[in-house]
This record gives sequence, C-alpha cells and structure tokens, in this order.
Amino acid sequence: MRRSDASRIIVMLLVALLCSCTSNQKELKGIWSEGTVEDSIRLKATKPMNGEVANLSKLNLSSWDARICMTDDELTLYFHSDRPGGKGSYDIFMSKRASIKDEWEEPENIGSPINTQYDDFGVFVSADNLTLYFCSNRPDGYGLYDIWYSTRANGSGKWDEPKNMGPEINSTYNEIGPSLSPDGLDFYFSDYVSYLPRPEGFGQADIWVSARRNAESGWSTAKNIGPAVNSRWNDYGLTLSRDGLLLFFTSNRGDQQWNEDIWFTSRASLSSEWATPKRFNEIINQDSNDKAGWISKDKTVFYYGSDRPDGKGSVDLWKIVFEKPLEY
Repeated sequence: MRRSDASRIIVMLLVALLCSCTSNQKELKGIWSEGTVEDSIRLKATKPMNGEVANLSKLNLSSWDARICMTDDELTLYFHSDRPGGKGSYDIFMSKRASIKDEWEEPENIGSPINTQYDDFGVFVSADNLTLYFCSNRPDGYGLYDIWYSTRANGSGKWDEPKNMGPEINSTYNEIGPSLSPDGLDFYFSDYVSYLPRPEGFGQADIWVSARRNAESGWSTAKNIGPAVNSRWNDYGLTLSRDGLLLFFTSNRGDQQWNEDIWFTSRASLSSEWATPKRFNEIINQDSNDKAGWISKDKTVFYYGSDRPDGKGSVDLWKIVFEKPLEY
C-alpha cells in the first residue's frame, strides 16, 4: 500500500534534519550517507589508457548538470539539471545534433508531463527513443524517490503521462539510476541511502535488477546483483552500455576523502555474470566527485559528470575521447 502524503512529509523532514546535522556534501539535494572507511583497500585500476578530456560547455551552466543518456542513433542527448528556469529543483533537458561529428545544440527543457514542480532526474531512454525512464519524488509514489516511465508513439511525439514502475522495483526507500538491457528484459537500478539502506543490500547504496519474460509481461521482484559488484560503500547511479555488456557506476569505495569515482564492470553476454569492477584511472577519476556516464556505441567516447575545479558549475558534463575503444 502506498504511503499517505502525511507519512511522506514526516519521513522527508526526518531526512532533512539528519542531513543538516552531518556534512555539507551535495547529492540529490543533500540525501547522502556517512560511514567508516578502512585505512586501505586494494583498488584495481584499469590498464593505462589515453584520451582527450573536454568540457561540454554548450550544455553546461553554473548549475548541477549530470547523467547523460543518448538515443541509439546518438543524435539526441538527455541529462538533468537544476539550472534556473526549470519547473522543479531538478528537470530533464534534451539536446540534438545533426550528426555524430556535429556539436550539440542548445539544450531544451523537455517540459511536462515529465518535468514537474518536484525533482525529476536520472534519465534513461530506450534505444528506439519511445520509452523514457526517470526518477522523481512526485506524489503517489512508494518512497522518497521512485522510478517512473513514459511512452510515446513516435520519436518526435509528446510523452504520455508518466507511470510508476510499481512495487516490484520501487519501495519505501530511494530508487534511482534506471537502465534497460538491449533486449528489454532486464531492468537495472540502484537504491540511494535515505534514512536507512534498502534491505538485503551489501552497503549504503547497491545495484539491483528486475527481469521479465517478454515486453508484455510484468517485472519480477528486484534482486540485488550481489557482492561481486556491490560493496559495503555507496554503489549507485549506474548506466548500461547499449550492448548491455558494460556497466558503469559511481562509488566511494576505499576513498579516504569520500570522493566518488567511476567504476565499471563487464560480462561476456547478457546471460553471463558480471566481472570484478575496475576503477577508471586518474585521466577521469581525479581529486573530485566523478559520476558514471555514457559510453558511445563504438566505445571510443565516454560522457560523465564531475565537479572537477575547471568546470562551469557545481557539476559539469564532460567527455573523453579514447585513442582506441575502451576495453575491460
């Protein structure tokens, strides 16, 4: 049964009080966790790689701009931002380009019914650009932040009224970071710590997956993807590559300053187990909070968010062009 509005307000007030008494770190308007970090941890970094990092200045403002997702043709890009002029604290924006060699156009707010007076963020779009998944704390959800989806008839049509993904995925906790496998049968997401972590997890924030038999059937109750990927720290904000064989996520595991880094794991096929995660090296992960992003279909361009000091806003959108396709 869904929470009443009164219960939701009480819980959100308690979370706000907890956050005000701890740190000034910012993530989803102050919902974050703290914990003890061991003095040392073995970090398995990626093999040496080279590439050119650039700020996506056409898309960034002096705001929080993060979580890139692209359509299958890589000509339409979505992200979320708390820039002025939106409908809520966070809104979802879109940008287009004429070809993969062209620059991105000025981003536009995708408007209602996706964006509301509440927080709407963490977008993932299906490969055909006909289903949009996102996170929101709008009313009629199951918890603080839920995952919602909207569909449309064609790639230029108006998005339908969003629907909640339901209790198989959403809970009384936070659910964010949606991603869909290329066959449309596995739905990945993460919880994000609120007042308590989601039960049956390994850390303060974990990655979960739900499955279905076909596109017309319902989703199964979500399961934790296990300790091979999840740790006792925050592991969240994931994105799947379009082929479903790479999984990128944000984690603060082993960082003495609680900075967030980008990690990724790989699998041989959609039915294979995920390998031990690896951490990107210092070309991407610096002394900053670096947030998991999007890999191009040819795996030569990686887009991500970071609060590194040479940006325009509190968090900016960045890209790195690898000298050769990314390998696990």
